[in-house]
Amino acid sequence: MPLQASMQDTPHGRMSVLVSTETGASARAFYRNDFPPELSKPIATLLAANEGLNGIVNNNANTLLPTVVDQHNRVAVVNTLRAPFGAMQTALTRPIRESAALGPD
Repeated sequence: MPLQASMQDTPHGRMSVLVSTETGASARAFYRNDFPPELSKPIATLLAANEGLNGIVNNNANTLLPTVVDQHNRVAVVNTLRAPFGAMQTALTRPIRESAALGPD
């Protein structure tokens, strides 16, 4: 299923949109622009990776045969987003882990 990818600016952040050119189904990821400072770098890194993935998806749709596009896109998602998503997840859960390590007050 070929996909078309884009980024849209909104007053509150950026939205990544993937749309199936066959079914019209879509998936969206929203990146707010008002995260606390400790999350700004992981979120910016994930946003940059998502923008890179959008370019890969669009390039695959324009250059590859339809029979191999899905496979290439799946590999691209894992290779492009795994590390930035993991870093963001770690940054989001760090305060929880640190407060749990301190124990109850």
